[in-house]
Amino acid sequence: MEDLYCSLAVPQFATFFDFSFAPTLLFYAYLPVIVISLFLGFYILLKDNYSLQSKLFFGISISFSLWVLNIIVQWVGVYGQIVHFSWQISAILEIFIPIFVVYFIYVFVEKRDASYSLKYFFSLVIVAVTFLTPYSFNMQSFDLANCESNVGPLLYGVYGFEILSIFWIIMIGIKGLRGSFAKNEDKDFKGQILFLISGASIFLGLFAASNIFGEVTQIYQMNLVGPLGMVLFLAFLSYLIVKFKTFHIKLLATQVFVFSLCALLFALIFINEISISHIVVGVTLFMAIILSVFLVRSVQKEVEQREKIEKLNEQLEGLVHFISHEIKGYLSKSASVFAGIIDEDFGPISPELKNASDIALKANRAGVETIMTILNSANVKKGTMTFTMAPFDIKASVLAQVEEMKPTAEARGLKLDVHIENADYLITGDKEQLEKHVIRNLIDNSVRYTMKGSVTVSLKRLNDKILFTVKDTGIGITLEDKGRLFTEGGRGIESVKVNVASTGYGLFFAKGIVEKHGGRIWAESEGADKGATFFVELPIKKAIANS
Repeated sequence: MEDLYCSLAVPQFATFFDFSFAPTLLFYAYLPVIVISLFLGFYILLKDNYSLQSKLFFGISISFSLWVLNIIVQWVGVYGQIVHFSWQISAILEIFIPIFVVYFIYVFVEKRDASYSLKYFFSLVIVAVTFLTPYSFNMQSFDLANCESNVGPLLYGVYGFEILSIFWIIMIGIKGLRGSFAKNEDKDFKGQILFLISGASIFLGLFAASNIFGEVTQIYQMNLVGPLGMVLFLAFLSYLIVKFKTFHIKLLATQVFVFSLCALLFALIFINEISISHIVVGVTLFMAIILSVFLVRSVQKEVEQREKIEKLNEQLEGLVHFISHEIKGYLSKSASVFAGIIDEDFGPISPELKNASDIALKANRAGVETIMTILNSANVKKGTMTFTMAPFDIKASVLAQVEEMKPTAEARGLKLDVHIENADYLITGDKEQLEKHVIRNLIDNSVRYTMKGSVTVSLKRLNDKILFTVKDTGIGITLEDKGRLFTEGGRGIESVKVNVASTGYGLFFAKGIVEKHGGRIWAESEGADKGATFFVELPIKKAIANS
């Protein structure tokens, strides 16, 4: 089939397009809207964890962007066949927009998915439009001289559906507001409904009106007004996200503003008429000033909030230190009393009292240990904790801790094994901190979180590094819990059920100690109930950084 060129069209860009016939403001009106709508569509989809309403809004963004790109092809296409095909698929691309908008509004207001009957209706409309697309009922002929198709009744039917959708949206909103008042729901949700219904109605109203006016008057430049409705809809939606935290995300207005400004500046590239460039640059400058004001205010607000948070954190840390020291003092005093009772410093005691005092003493010491872990974690975080660096044999420390933990493991019916390869394990570090809060902590954790099976402790040298591992057959680590490990106060969702004394600070403190020694600590697991392996890699010699 011979290629038919549109009248006076000359292939320029990629041999398919001629920008000389397009309205001057075509790209300035369309490109920023495409970029911003796709940005918001992707952002909401990802941040709202692919919820149904985020998928539907993403559908609005994609269908609108495809429609706009299709309109651009109709303006700048060179080959008659391509332009005519673009006109033919307009109805298919356009029908998705009101359908996605209505579906989105329904799910948002009703807080549930649409019924099967509504889904069938939407599907029927799409199938009907698709079926009629290849026939003259859609496009009757093609005017090669003006490089445009003569539309049939189908496209007007789509316009009618858009108008119907506006009334449909309003009815959904009214019903939702009535239900909210009847259920006495919070004012925020009612406000969200009003904002969203208003934005969606304006969007579809301008969209349909510009298309209908353009077809009736044959002044297709009116199509440039249509995207303004999408801009307003996105503005309403952005306000909802910032004001009401809609979609369960916190989208800073700064991101939207900066992205909008970049899109406007990018669109300036396509303005090639000097007579109108001054106006366009002026509009862009005006927008840049507005966006800059919002940007400065947003950054200023963020800085003020950060300063307040830092101040509150300092006050909280001071309070925690004060309370912890006080509690530690009380526990230490009571511990000395229990120790005196056990040693019969106050006179002979019964075996029952001695046993009870022994249990109380161990609990007191465990409490002091927990408090010290929390305090030391805070000191490591702030960089104020000091370490005593000296050469010591880490092999001896591992063996000592294994022997100390064996009675506890055997009491739980666990097998505690140790495998140490023959090598020199002399390292430079703080023996007390590494032995007590890293080696012992990891072995103790594995014993506590293993119901049956074994715990295997290993030590080997890798050139100038030493690798210490603790492998167990315990409850394992889920992917979700893995992200919480080694964080301040971080612990697994089910960990408290197994270990009621878990604070989440032990591994965080261990991580701080290891990193201060220039090493690294991590964990691996195949999942829940599949055991876990903890790794500690330490350099043979490393000067500690106390800052």
